[in-house]
Amino acid sequence: MKSMIERFQKYRMIEQLFNENENLFQNNTADQEVRTAYNVKLTEAENRINELLQPLQPFYRVQQESRGHLREQLRLMAGRGMALSRQLEDTQLYNQMHHAYNQARIGGSYALKALSLSVTGWMENHQEALAALGIDAEMLSAFRNETEAFDADLDQTSMTKSQRKASRTQLTKLLSELHDMLRTHFDSFVLMQQSGSPEFVERYQNLRRRKPQYRNRDIVMHPAEIFGMVKDSVTNEPVAGATINLLDHSYVVLTSEDGSFSFDELPAGSYTVSCHAPGYLVPEVITVEAGNNSLLEVNFELQALAATA
Repeated sequence: MKSMIERFQKYRMIEQLFNENENLFQNNTADQEVRTAYNVKLTEAENRINELLQPLQPFYRVQQESRGHLREQLRLMAGRGMALSRQLEDTQLYNQMHHAYNQARIGGSYALKALSLSVTGWMENHQEALAALGIDAEMLSAFRNETEAFDADLDQTSMTKSQRKASRTQLTKLLSELHDMLRTHFDSFVLMQQSGSPEFVERYQNLRRRKPQYRNRDIVMHPAEIFGMVKDSVTNEPVAGATINLLDHSYVVLTSEDGSFSFDELPAGSYTVSCHAPGYLVPEVITVEAGNNSLLEVNFELQALAATA
């Protein structure tokens, strides 16, 4: 996921470069049309990324809590079923209830659901006999409701996972299409601007390729430092574990518990800082110019995905 976000951020930076040089497209209708299509795909890719950054933990947490309680209830009901089957001298039924009782402790989610539904159906057919064992109609109704709620939780989690898989497939396709648009159309368009806009051409080409930079430590004479904080835009609380990346340089760090990060021993030059964290929208990248002995502060305020609903 990290590599796909980095690719998307590069493609978005290229579009920002196009916006800054809008005049180059004014007399090129065909290029402008392709650029519009590029923007559409870029927006679609951003939507897919935001979907994939929505954490699954809340779904799993709810499912885990309801599964634990359902296990306890199933063992209770199956235990009462075992007691009743002995009274009825029904060996087959006893074996079924005993199996459910044992599997309630070790079975997976779907086995737990199936057993709960089976036990519920059987017990509802023996309500009068079960009343003498302390299982009344209200308890049976609550057990059925809990089983059906757990079934709904399973379906929701399964659907969410399926949607995420589809979104990831769509994102891969969109990134590939964006790459093809750059390779087959804009690369040649940019070369046409070489004589009139050399700076534009150089910036575009730097974004299009990943070049190893500053491999020779001897050239790092006056290192610079980039540091900053990542916070939630609403709560102002620090965001720990956010990924901070210096695009085009392959430098990546994670924010600490207090939301801080830093890159030191950096050569003078231009740096584009990106940020992303699970559960938050991907913010705009920030470009800074580092001189010798520079101390540059770059801060991000992330907007939670839930806040955009």
